[in-house]
Amino acid sequence: MTRIPLNKALKRLSISEPQVSEAEAERRMFERRWNASNRVRTMLACLASALLLTPLRRP
Repeated sequence: MTRIPLNKALKRLSISEPQVSEAEAERRMFERRWNASNRVRTMLACLASALLLTPLRRP
């Protein structure tokens, strides 16, 4: 799961002294990993749905 490592990385990011370049770099890294994990979860959910629906198509 990617949520916990990503949440920990966000927690380490200092918001008291925001550094625009640091925040942008963290955001790009976060979004890249977050979107990749969402794509994997979506594909797995679609595959699982297809496998569960397959027996219903057979007569």
